[in-house]
Amino acid sequence: MKKWTRLLAALLVLVMAAGCGAKTDPSNGDTPGSTPKTDGDTPVQVSPPAGLAVTAVEDTVTVAMVSEAAELDPQGNPTQPDAIINVQVYEGLVRMNNDTNKIEPWLAESWEQMDDETLRVKLREGVMWQDGTELTTEDVLYTIQRGKLSTSKEYCWGAIDVERCEIVDKYTIDIRTFGAYPALLSMMVDNGWLIVNKNYFETNDYDWVIRNPMGTGPWTFTEWIAGDSVSFVRNENYWGQKPYFGNLVIRTISDDTTRAMALETGEVDYVIGVQASQVDYLQSTDVCDIHLFPGMTLEYLVVNGAHEELADVRVRQALRYAIDLESMVNIAYGVTATPADGIVTVANQYYVECPAELQYTYDLEKAKALMKEAGWENGFSATIICKDSSDRISMCEMLKNAWAELNIDLEIQVMDIGTYYDKVLSGDTWFALGGFVCLANDGDMYHDYFYSTQNVNMNYGAYKNPDYDALADSGRYELDDGKRREIYSEMQNLLREDLPWIPLAYAYESVGIRSTLTGADLDKNGQPRFQFICPVE
Repeated sequence: MKKWTRLLAALLVLVMAAGCGAKTDPSNGDTPGSTPKTDGDTPVQVSPPAGLAVTAVEDTVTVAMVSEAAELDPQGNPTQPDAIINVQVYEGLVRMNNDTNKIEPWLAESWEQMDDETLRVKLREGVMWQDGTELTTEDVLYTIQRGKLSTSKEYCWGAIDVERCEIVDKYTIDIRTFGAYPALLSMMVDNGWLIVNKNYFETNDYDWVIRNPMGTGPWTFTEWIAGDSVSFVRNENYWGQKPYFGNLVIRTISDDTTRAMALETGEVDYVIGVQASQVDYLQSTDVCDIHLFPGMTLEYLVVNGAHEELADVRVRQALRYAIDLESMVNIAYGVTATPADGIVTVANQYYVECPAELQYTYDLEKAKALMKEAGWENGFSATIICKDSSDRISMCEMLKNAWAELNIDLEIQVMDIGTYYDKVLSGDTWFALGGFVCLANDGDMYHDYFYSTQNVNMNYGAYKNPDYDALADSGRYELDDGKRREIYSEMQNLLREDLPWIPLAYAYESVGIRSTLTGADLDKNGQPRFQFICPVE
């Protein structure tokens, strides 16, 4: 019987089959990553995951994703394809365990909250970089310092007081914040916190480094063929669970049908991004399993308030009233998404449902009245950009048709993912339809994206509202979780009313894996790790 997994809560990573090795520590019987609760100054500690003694290494596992990577710098401006590759090579101090849905130690062996503003982190000893040198706190501090300078990862580092971060010894570092910062561990899950090698980045040309990643992870980079694939070999010196397969190839197959056929025929073993139109067919073939599960991705529309027309909230609200969102999401995304009622994703722990008074239903007459009230009843011309994927192109076409009723002449521009992000970050857009991945399960993740003083590198829509700024700041440093929930509830409802982004859909992560394999890492952020894949026994 086929297994179509559509989970409505956090998912369990498929347990490694017998012969692939267990993910438990035989020393205490506990699952690694089940981070013990801590009270006061009690340090958090777990034993490292048991290494995997693989007796047979098969040849290659081949993965297909939709778009090509652009640059492999965790603290740079990573696109989703970049991030998928980065997590195979680089690792963070902590990571989210997709089995337990808890934050677990990774390169960090333990941590201890020394005071409200100081988190003391102890590294695992003996973790080796793929060039044969050892990971130390010099690398961690360097990563923090360069992360603080990042123009696209500011949300990770805004609360970090880099000047006061301090190396205690070779394996111990104090990470300090500007105030009590309850979101720190959640933020450290973000791929902006993937640790890089100080010497490697300082002694090599940057343009070369971002095409030749070198980390501590289970896969070692070997080759990048532009427009085709990125290849890796198993890291034989990896500190943790080594991959079953000897080689990993991540291919770029942008065409939805071609990508699905490659999975069906066995040309690839794993597909990231199964389109709605392909789900039923692939599920009927008995050669693969399709997994759909709620992720952290919001399909959304940037509304660039730098344009006079879009700076008026009445125009933004008119745009929303003019679309039949439920029908459009069903047509464009099918079973791979549900209509969004706000910018914060349902999977985020601080999400709150939209109150009745802030809900938008299709009402063309109300939309026209708002346009007239704002002085734009004759409409205007604008452009909308999106990456080359069938679901987003379909949504753009429906938006064009819907807004024609408001006398808006919308030109659709389709481009590759790298060009799309360059365009968004230039500020030279009207509307941009993309996917926002909430990499940290905390309300503070949204702080910079709508903050008045942020430039276009973070605040894509040039949104300015002092009420939002005050809420974002108070939520960032509030220790009382009940009060934080109240703050983030108010913040979400403010964004629902102001619509600096028009939320479209909460996306399901959709992956396909050949039925002869198990160990799919069903990652809510859409960045699976492939070290756990092995044959079904």
